[in-house]
Amino acid sequence: MRVLYVPFFSNVNLGGCSIFNNMKIAARTLVERHPDVFVHYPLPGPPFEQNGADYLKHPRIETFTVPAIRYQENDTVYVPPVLFDRFNIHHGDVGVDLVLCDKHRLTPWIKLLMNQHLKSPDASVPVVNYAQYPMCDGEVGNHSTPEWELSQTLGIFTAPTMWACNFDLQLCLKVARKWCLPHVVRTIEDNAILDCGVAIDCARIDKHMIEKPRDQILINYGFRLSAAYGIEENFDEVDKMYRAGRKLKLIITTPSASAGRVGGGLLNKLKKLGVPHEAHIACPQDDFFRIASGCHIALRTADGSESSVSFLEHVYMRVACLLPWAKKVEPWMEGYPWTYKNKAEMHGMARYLVDNYWSDEVQSTLDKYRERVLQHKSCDGRADRMYGHFSRIINQSAPTGKMNESVVGITRDTLDRW
Repeated sequence: MRVLYVPFFSNVNLGGCSIFNNMKIAARTLVERHPDVFVHYPLPGPPFEQNGADYLKHPRIETFTVPAIRYQENDTVYVPPVLFDRFNIHHGDVGVDLVLCDKHRLTPWIKLLMNQHLKSPDASVPVVNYAQYPMCDGEVGNHSTPEWELSQTLGIFTAPTMWACNFDLQLCLKVARKWCLPHVVRTIEDNAILDCGVAIDCARIDKHMIEKPRDQILINYGFRLSAAYGIEENFDEVDKMYRAGRKLKLIITTPSASAGRVGGGLLNKLKKLGVPHEAHIACPQDDFFRIASGCHIALRTADGSESSVSFLEHVYMRVACLLPWAKKVEPWMEGYPWTYKNKAEMHGMARYLVDNYWSDEVQSTLDKYRERVLQHKSCDGRADRMYGHFSRIINQSAPTGKMNESVVGITRDTLDRW
């Protein structure tokens, strides 16, 4: 089984991207557990710093170079020509059995161009989406547009889709209902794959975990040094608790290549205030596991954390991770106690955990959710399920002849608005 992966991003900031960290684990575990699988994995060339790419070094993972796109907004709608030239089933050098596509808004065009349906409708390579970044007005920034929403709907209608979590599926179904006829929505629901979401390499984490100190509470910031991740609120909260007399230290383990303007300014502020801290910039993933596993608490203010790789890793490492309350959570998270709806709740929870981390109540909760992550979010189980879905889809693949059926579900009202 040869799988071509089409990544969501190929840009210079890839080393700190949760999608990259999720999919490199998926590819590596897939080939390790299934000897008949070979994965073709595009990686950006210079100036991309290969932070984390060593994880993809395996005899049955071929990494090849594609252009490094600096801006993510451009990257999401760009497919490197090498994919069409090298993997086209009629003129390419390499044949594949399945395309795993993160750029689900481009799936109809990838399917059309790579399979050359207009020239030869007697052959096709199935495409499977992995949708990890839904674009829905009011949910993910303000750059959602009718064009984005419609292309997203066509993409998840065109091919079976693996979802990072059910919450993302429901957001995209809401968009589909706005633009398309009911049979399109039913097809998307029928083709939804919900058992192959975000997962982590628990065995790898186990190799690097260390003991947590008892004489001081360590608070981990393990995300990018970006304002979008709420670093100012996180650092201010640590400063307030430190000034209230609590014995703690901020441990920064960021995949960001540099502190940057925002991060650098905040680090200088911490230094001037005298808040105990240490910063590990461009922190390799294994070092993150070693350092963060020795911490007690992690503060998170960015939305969507319940399907974040770093959140799962924190929970597995028995780090009490605070995160914003989500409208819906995955089943394994049911009852998770450290979610807040506003800053006041976050302040109260953070102080309680600093003062009571070693209590029986907190320790039993940490044990409970670590076990749930192992049971529901281990990459081994995810890889086996992916392999089963891929095998089924490849076996069921049949000539489609045309791509016209991808657009028949657009309503007259939609066309009028366009």
